[in-house]
Amino acid sequence: MEVICKSENDGILCFDTTESLFLWNEIENITPYRHQSTYKLNNFNWNKAAKRPRTLVCHDHRGGYLEYESLQGITCTSLPNKDKERQIPIYSFFHWWYIDIFVYFSHHFVTVPPDVWILAAHQHGVLILGTFIIESIALFNQSFSDDSITDKIVSSLVDLCKNMNFDGWLINIENRVYSVYLDRLEGFLRKLRRDLRDNVHNCTQVIWYDSVVNSGELCWQNELNKDNMRWFSAVDGFYTNYGWTECHLQQTLETFYKNFSDDKSLFDIYIGIDVFGRDCTGGWECFKPLELIRRYNFSAAIFAPGWICETCPKRDQKISLFDNSTRFWNLLKPYLFPHKMFSKQFCTNFSVGFSSECLHFCSEETNNFCMKNLNIQPFYLSCTAFSKDLKPGILINNVGMFNLFLCNILIEQTDRYLEMSYKSSFPVEFVIEVSNSLNVEHLLVKTKEKFVEQTEGVQDKMIKFSSHSTNQNSEEGQIEEKEDSPLIIEDKLKLNLQQKSGWYIKK
Repeated sequence: MEVICKSENDGILCFDTTESLFLWNEIENITPYRHQSTYKLNNFNWNKAAKRPRTLVCHDHRGGYLEYESLQGITCTSLPNKDKERQIPIYSFFHWWYIDIFVYFSHHFVTVPPDVWILAAHQHGVLILGTFIIESIALFNQSFSDDSITDKIVSSLVDLCKNMNFDGWLINIENRVYSVYLDRLEGFLRKLRRDLRDNVHNCTQVIWYDSVVNSGELCWQNELNKDNMRWFSAVDGFYTNYGWTECHLQQTLETFYKNFSDDKSLFDIYIGIDVFGRDCTGGWECFKPLELIRRYNFSAAIFAPGWICETCPKRDQKISLFDNSTRFWNLLKPYLFPHKMFSKQFCTNFSVGFSSECLHFCSEETNNFCMKNLNIQPFYLSCTAFSKDLKPGILINNVGMFNLFLCNILIEQTDRYLEMSYKSSFPVEFVIEVSNSLNVEHLLVKTKEKFVEQTEGVQDKMIKFSSHSTNQNSEEGQIEEKEDSPLIIEDKLKLNLQQKSGWYIKK
């Protein structure tokens, strides 16, 4: 198979040969929708991420390019029988605010992230990378036999990023490289990095996976050292193999400060954690290696988090993907650095694309999963109040104050009002924290009574947030309210930004 492009509506594309890669832009009707604004990178600030350890997630779920990752989605009952033998047949990701880079991984020569993953990552301010992997000497020699061929590969990879709206490449060379090709490989990395910055955007990333050493031998080092630092010098990031110990971290630190402290950041080194526990501690105990990584101030690369649905739960348990995901990421929470919402205007109903029934093992429900319908997610790790019900909206079943979004929304001098409209099935209070410098910092929700779900009482919940300019005069701190309806409450909070700061509370 040379090209996977199921249809113009699938949003799925990858390549297995150089010939097919060079012809990619001749495929008719290939994803024209990627130019829509919904695929642009929002809520992103690399300057912030550059000043702290980062978290990279490398997707590796059952070979990739599964039917449920297509634009049209899939109904649970249409899953093949072999999939129903698995505990949870669908993997999705909800904790976007806690990671910085998402890599879509497969073993195809060139892996382009599916549309649905690009959309999900970008609306949460996360860079998303494809994968360039070579696992045979024959394919490598063909790809690097001549400068003109290598240049065409670079051009194709850059064009894919530019036209398909993603942000760079993970480079994984899993075969011996003969000495005659070593300089050309380094030149390929440098040119790819430079051309991505020049033609896509200045925060694109080329990340090298710890495999081939400077001599060309395939020899995983589990660290950055004198034998592989040549490749780090040519790219943006270095992703280590998973069989490391604390001694490897110490060697990586020493190598970095001796050779790279002037032109690289310690945060450009991503120490690998395999969630399946191959050559390292994994599973529910991934927090242990992550804690050690953060002790040395490195970034982390979490590989194959789909473990939560491939391995868990046991066959006789009815636990959802959302349950497992929340459990897994809550264990990592102390060692994560969330990034913030920057968009002045956003709208979300918190949908994750499907309902909880189709996440359970061997469900017979005819629920549709469509990841394209995923909306902006809240900061789930800020509390444990959200139920596993994954219909549009969120169900808060505890009493208290819960942080929906961490924000850094700059209010301009010309912005007179801040407005938030919402729908809710039960009475709530919203708290918006605005600093003295008029930056929105938090959006919280407060519940007074525990809400008991009613058959007709739970509907789609939506929050729409915006700040805007107006010449209309208003009294200080004016708040517009509507009388609560018995089931669906539609309300609006309006604040005069030029006359108040501090804590604003909707009552």
